[in-house]
Order: sequence, then structure tokens, then C-alpha cells
Amino acid sequence: PYTANQLRIEYALPTFIQEQATRYQYFLEGVDTDWSEWSTETVKEYNNLREGHYQLRIRAEDAPGYLSQETVLG
Repeated sequence: PYTANQLRIEYALPTFIQEQATRYQYFLEGVDTDWSEWSTETVKEYNNLREGHYQLRIRAEDAPGYLSQETVLG
């Protein structure tokens, strides 16, 4: 329904090597124009979304520099 126009997601990379140094990027197709800047934040909120179907893409880079595969939700 039109009142369900918010999205909040929490995410994490399953790693135990300097967990606090893990950085994330996200991209919500249809809303964002490009990937976000790298950040250590693990929560993202979107408000006032239009009705429709969305795909949220998330990727991570751990402390040693390994880039994860994209996770696609939606």
C-alpha cells in the first residue's frame, strides 16, 4: 500500500578480521544514480519510495582489501 513507502535494512559481512574496518557500498536501482561512497555504516534507510519493485545491491570490502560479490535483494 501507499503507506508502506519506507525501507530500512541492516547488513554485515561475515568476517572476524578487523570487523570494524569493513566498508560497504549500496545502490538502490530506481532511486540512487550510482553506488554510494564506501562507509563503515551497516544500516541504510530510504523514505518516501514510490510504489514499485526495487533491487538493492550491497557489496563490502574487508580490512585486507577483499571485495565481496554483490548481494542483490528484491
